[in-house]
Amino acid sequence: MKLFFRSRLAFEFISATIISLMVVSCSKAPVANFTTDKDEYQIGETIHLKNISNKATSYLWSGTGITGQVTTEDIEIVTNSTGIYSITLTAYSNGKKRSNVFSRGVRVRNPSGTMTFYSLNSSNAFVEIYDGTENIGYISYYLSSAPACGITTTNGVLTATLDAGPHQFLFKINGTNNYVNDTVILNSCKLHEVN
Repeated sequence: MKLFFRSRLAFEFISATIISLMVVSCSKAPVANFTTDKDEYQIGETIHLKNISNKATSYLWSGTGITGQVTTEDIEIVTNSTGIYSITLTAYSNGKKRSNVFSRGVRVRNPSGTMTFYSLNSSNAFVEIYDGTENIGYISYYLSSAPACGITTTNGVLTATLDAGPHQFLFKINGTNNYVNDTVILNSCKLHEVN
């Protein structure tokens, strides 16, 4: 009887230990994640960061524009410089036994405007377009008339959001480089015919 009792106690202890380990190991780790209200911001705008983490009970934010220990669920960052704001959210489980990290870059630009490029010339059926040295896209078709400014769904049109102010554009047409100066108007759209 004593042997059975000892075996039974040992069995129950081992079973309880295994079940405890299974419960602990099966508990899900948090998954950190956040969204922004826009894909891109201008200097002076506020980035609204919404925490959409799962299975987390506490948080830690860090990165560009964040000072100190920010542990609130959602945060806002007022932008004061251009570039990529690198933002990291660490989500913790209850008691901070487990954690998960999510990082994302958010682009902040100078105040901007929109320029729509198009061509009415059949010999300009393919045009590469550069803003300085940055390739911003191409036109692969010519139009029979000027498009609506800001249109993005028509072949032969390239609409780009660019920093407001003067620009030097490079149009590569049939092996020829054409440099053209134009100005992007703040919070407006401007048509530019490629010749």
